[in-house]
Amino acid sequence: MRTWHARTTEWGLLAVVVAVGAVYTAVARFAPLVPPISGTWWWVLGISLLIASVGIGFSKPVSEQTVLAIAAMLVMLGTATIARLDPSLLTDPNVPSALVMRHEASIAVGLLACMVLALALRVEWVRRYKYTWLLASFLLVVITLVFGRDVRGAKLWLQVGPAQFQPSEVLRLTVAAYLAAYLTERRDVVAAGRRMGPVVLPSVAHLVPLGVVGAGAVLLLVLQNDLGTALLLFGITVAMLYAATGRASYVVIGLAGFALLARLAQMVVSRLDVRVQNWADPWRDPLASGYQQVQSEYALAAGGALGVGPGRGAPYLIPDVHTDFILAAIGEELGVVGVAAVLLVMVLLIARGMMIALRAPDGFERLLAVGLVSAIALQTLIIAAGVLRLVPLTGLTLPFVSYGGSAMVTNLAVIGVLLAISRSRSRAN
Repeated sequence: MRTWHARTTEWGLLAVVVAVGAVYTAVARFAPLVPPISGTWWWVLGISLLIASVGIGFSKPVSEQTVLAIAAMLVMLGTATIARLDPSLLTDPNVPSALVMRHEASIAVGLLACMVLALALRVEWVRRYKYTWLLASFLLVVITLVFGRDVRGAKLWLQVGPAQFQPSEVLRLTVAAYLAAYLTERRDVVAAGRRMGPVVLPSVAHLVPLGVVGAGAVLLLVLQNDLGTALLLFGITVAMLYAATGRASYVVIGLAGFALLARLAQMVVSRLDVRVQNWADPWRDPLASGYQQVQSEYALAAGGALGVGPGRGAPYLIPDVHTDFILAAIGEELGVVGVAAVLLVMVLLIARGMMIALRAPDGFERLLAVGLVSAIALQTLIIAAGVLRLVPLTGLTLPFVSYGGSAMVTNLAVIGVLLAISRSRSRAN
């Protein structure tokens, strides 16, 4: 029988998280919202977080106690923004009713997955059955490509009864696991490469398996019109290759290859060309293709340094604000300070994840943690830069903050895997 351990550090941090949600709701209730923001969402989320924390207390050895609480702060800030937006979005035909309820249901499923993985996952299972997980996720994406639900020209969702999910979210986990296993087994030969003057080039023979898997995943995602996840997988591959070999030349070659492929994709995929145009000059068509970006910039400008206050802005004028542009909603109502706070909490989460990676007792676990954390870091960088119009938008969502059931469940599952890896370190000691 497992011994239960009190996670007092985590509970203290979660109490701060819940207090942030309560204060946000109390302040937003003074805003002229019709109907007013619900006062129940924050304590329902708080109870879900406490149940997950108590369940993880049965893990032995004890898992790391800060990473879940940091992720929970991002979840709380995102849910607070969505709860504030919900009354305004109910009249949007593209947004399902009871937005907050659906969002919290996704969080509950994600926390359940996090708890189960933190308690039961043996990381060696991931390594041993890496091909099984990879092939299963590829098959799900293929099935989605054929039978998936088409939304705005992208077949990303697979409908199963009343529920739907996005298999490409699972693909980034299985690809990271495969890359971690392959690079752990062949790290020395991949790092050796072939020297041409001052530059070390990767050995083509040893990169073929990586290229086949990576190209296959990217091709499937491009066929689905999921260009954001394709970009994310490419970035994960380059990050893990650098972590395994320490060769900066591999990163340069990877970025050059990405630039070439991005240019070719822009010439072939019309949807990408529109996004590049909106990045370069959204005012060229401000009432149609550039409308979303223009409204986002208006919102950020209105927010200024401190914001207009919770519930007092009009971020719902931005199409899909609860997914692609939730950072713009935060910027309008909480200002630059609010955006900086969200990004700093995200940096803290990434730093704690990398600490788990550095302390992992096994090379595979180390690389797996690096891959999973790199995915969160790259996704945050891409979406934040897209909202600020530093790069073209990709359709990705802000991890733990944006509305999106599949993304939320997957990201909380990543936290569970990181907790399992931290448990492995304790066991090794």
